[in-house]
Amino acid sequence: MGGHVLEAVIGRGAFGTVFAARVRGGGRVALKLFPAARSNAAAREIAVLRRIRLANTPSTCHILESGCANDRAYITFPLRACNAYELLQQRKFSGLSPAILVAVTRAVLAALAALHAIGLVHCDVKPENVLLSADGASAWLADFGLAQDRPLGHVTYAQSRYYRAPEVVLGAGADCEADVWSLGCTISELADGRVLFYARNEGDLYARHKALPLPAGLLARSTRSDAFLARLAVGRPAVPAGDSLVAQFAQACLVPEPRDRPSIAYLADHPYARRRARSTAI
Repeated sequence: MGGHVLEAVIGRGAFGTVFAARVRGGGRVALKLFPAARSNAAAREIAVLRRIRLANTPSTCHILESGCANDRAYITFPLRACNAYELLQQRKFSGLSPAILVAVTRAVLAALAALHAIGLVHCDVKPENVLLSADGASAWLADFGLAQDRPLGHVTYAQSRYYRAPEVVLGAGADCEADVWSLGCTISELADGRVLFYARNEGDLYARHKALPLPAGLLARSTRSDAFLARLAVGRPAVPAGDSLVAQFAQACLVPEPRDRPSIAYLADHPYARRRARSTAI
């Protein structure tokens, strides 16, 4: 594929499949291959990635090259050891080590701050999209297939379901704060191995959010139908329990009203994000 030898599938997504690939000279890269029917999505993602590389954003997975072979577009990136979800699996969903979790938190905060500064919302922060070095000391935010210019407006589809912010579900108008919500869900899950807002469909997710409860002002801005809004709340409020620093950090991100949610800059100064970790060994 464009001079690359595809070795093994290391990831699958809505827009393409990611392979470990070998290049001439023996080096290895991650190669994202798009189906022929996804050429528009490929062109859009490549444009976003070039914009990010030009801005030299920190802690983001930058594009190496792009091309087309056999009518299929591809993108290559540096090959990393694993993603945060894979590491969580390896640890039997007992949570990442405190040191690696802090490293992930800082990296994602740095990446989101830079992306928001150039007018982009990542729109897909989740464990699978956080890549790690072999020792867990470094992390990078990846996968910009859903990234959009800010503000997002009244979108009802952006972000993977478990990490989708209430304002997106409601079509109430979204911006950078949607990434903050996803960050809170991600850090909470990586801390204890439990998906915070498990839902089989969007209706289930809304019912889980409604149990928080959702503020009247946010509901008033919703563009969803009355039938959708009439769904009953389900389950207990799904917010991290406890008063540990990591729980406090996640709780700060998971404010239902996006207008009251803290900025990335504020979160970067949170005591948890400033915490020093002694070891990052996986």
